[in-house]
Amino acid sequence: MACISVPSASRLAFIALCAAPLFGGCSFPTSDFHLLGEDATVTDARTPVDVPAVDAQGVDTATLDTPVMDVAVDAGTDAVTVDAPADAMLSDASDAASADAPADVVLPVDASCPAGQTICAGACVDTNADVTNCGVCGVRCSAANASPLCSAGACSFRCNTGFADCNANAADGCEADLSLATTCGSCTNACSTANGTAGCAAGACTVACNPGWGNCDGNVANGCETDLNTNAAQCGACGRACASTNGTATCAAGMCGITCGAGFRDCDGMVANGCEAAVATDPMNCGACARLCPSGQSCVAGVCTAVCAAPNMMCASGCVDTASDVANCGMCGRACPAVANAAPRCLASACGLGACNTGFGNCDANAANGCEANTNNDINNCGSCGHRCLFANGAAVCTNGACALGACAAGWANCDGNPANGCEANLQTDVANCGACSSACAPANGSGACAAGVCTVARCNAGFSNCDGLTPNGCEINTAADILNCGACGTQCRAGLGGSNNCVSGACTPACTATFANCDGDVTNGCEASIASNANCGACGRVCSGTTPSCSATGVCVAGSPGSAVITRPTIVPAFVEICGAAVPHTTYMPNQDDANAQVPLPFAFRYWNATYASGSMVNLCSNGWLSLNGVATTVLYGSLPDPNQPNGTIAPYFTDLVLSATGVCVATLGVAPSRRFVVEWPQAVLFSDRSRVVTFEVILNEAAQTVELNYDTMAAPPALQNIAAGIENPAGNAAVTLCNPSASCGVTTGGRYTFATAP
Repeated sequence: MACISVPSASRLAFIALCAAPLFGGCSFPTSDFHLLGEDATVTDARTPVDVPAVDAQGVDTATLDTPVMDVAVDAGTDAVTVDAPADAMLSDASDAASADAPADVVLPVDASCPAGQTICAGACVDTNADVTNCGVCGVRCSAANASPLCSAGACSFRCNTGFADCNANAADGCEADLSLATTCGSCTNACSTANGTAGCAAGACTVACNPGWGNCDGNVANGCETDLNTNAAQCGACGRACASTNGTATCAAGMCGITCGAGFRDCDGMVANGCEAAVATDPMNCGACARLCPSGQSCVAGVCTAVCAAPNMMCASGCVDTASDVANCGMCGRACPAVANAAPRCLASACGLGACNTGFGNCDANAANGCEANTNNDINNCGSCGHRCLFANGAAVCTNGACALGACAAGWANCDGNPANGCEANLQTDVANCGACSSACAPANGSGACAAGVCTVARCNAGFSNCDGLTPNGCEINTAADILNCGACGTQCRAGLGGSNNCVSGACTPACTATFANCDGDVTNGCEASIASNANCGACGRVCSGTTPSCSATGVCVAGSPGSAVITRPTIVPAFVEICGAAVPHTTYMPNQDDANAQVPLPFAFRYWNATYASGSMVNLCSNGWLSLNGVATTVLYGSLPDPNQPNGTIAPYFTDLVLSATGVCVATLGVAPSRRFVVEWPQAVLFSDRSRVVTFEVILNEAAQTVELNYDTMAAPPALQNIAAGIENPAGNAAVTLCNPSASCGVTTGGRYTFATAP
């Protein structure tokens, strides 16, 4: 967040360029100070920092109305009205608040969005991934029967369970209901309606047959294939076979009939046992039904006679052929025993197994146990002996002598609706049917894989990466052009302090302004160094040297008059003054902010390095561990002391890239005149590069002694190569007294107390 201050005595028109820099520091002016405690160190070279970074996402303007000026500012989200001797007004389209303040008021402007995000309806959103603002603000992704997705600023969707996009038309979303017969379980499975009404249950086809038709083979793919009105094998119902014993079975209107063969009649009128009467030999039905032969006679060729013709012989029942008569097999009175599911047979005077009943078979070739196999439901002998029902990855059933596919094995499915190839789809690994039929793994800008029924991104196309690790939006980042993920996920192209930084063909490409350069050779942090500084004057590495060196804005080393200051360790070490608790009245600024600043008035006049700052003068507070007495609004992330670039008159207890806690920065004025203390505390701030490292420190301006105290309460050790500066700088920015600078490790630790005093 950038903050803007406007003096009441001047009339300005300006634009505050808001930025969200990724790292850096803030600096302040130094002028007439000595330090009490350790050897004074005056440093002439430092890396440039005090230049606001430019945010490519937007430009803010502000308007201040006073008796002599009107300055326009767009704060982005909030509007503030301040009534004072001079009215200062900020206007905005959303919120307004008023408060009384002095005439010279510095008003904070709300933080702009982080890089890669855009303000939509007052909130920062990533239009590359926000389904309510996809690509541009206000474009809401939606699709019928699906969960909307936004990837790389383009809408897409993921179908809900039970639906699919079968027509490949994004306009109507997932239009296909996979519970319908036309798309049962998958886009390609249309259920047959032959002689019936097709249905779908649990992703499998069903059929309700029309009257007179049956699905006797158990295969719903061919519908109701059997005419139950005329089929003697399935007459009136599946599996109801008409008897054909000694004749030819018939079926009419679903009722069984029989046409008897020569020498046989249906004398009992029961179709079920066929033409049971052999009228050529049956003395009870000799030549015709119910024609009985007299006692002692037999029936020969349909005629009653007292003499048996060879090879027949007279038995109690009449003339019989003992070579084939099951009641007199081999001799009179020797009846062949009953057998399971078949009629007994007498052949060559020996009993044996006759024809199996319909729906049974002697599949083990053992006559003793009869026709043991039920060919209507035996999956090993379905319809006939030896016909085994087998389906890949699924259970088999035998219904009415026809094989049918049963339940699929766990992790498998019949996605093509064809029972012949069983449960062909492996839902654990099939990218076309991952976890469910028709659930295809097709991540955007890449190729998918299916593992344990879950889609994953197997490989991204060249120039794309799956930076969020999520599968639904695929390889969502174009690493060839994304400044937050340039060339690889997490590689950020930071703007630096002076210029811009773009991602071109997967590489950060800084473009520096005239007074900044990429001196460290790291393209990811952009133009990090000012070449109008003592350390890099006019070019990287060109150091200004001499007694009082200074680098001009044009990059030329010149002489200056830096003034002086002293640091000493006091006889009585001051205690850390905790002001953020409820017991001390205080004001908080910038809670949870990163790279933010705010302006507050000095409560008393203060003499600092040959310059006097009047009571009410604005002090600029920066979240990055510094304040500047000249009040110039900026949010420099890191740098060194001194530096002629703004802001100057810097007091920097811990000048590095920080993120503030929920408390923010606490400000309080303690005591009464002429012995007041102006206290600014940064409680529980964390280092931007390592959020686990916490620091708490403060600045105290003493009214009576006109001294500056830098106090350190809890200081985590900084990471290696962390840019940290600590100390004070004069108002011209060409002299400083330092505790540490980025060129060496910083030694300020927990419990450190340092006092700086003005020169005599």
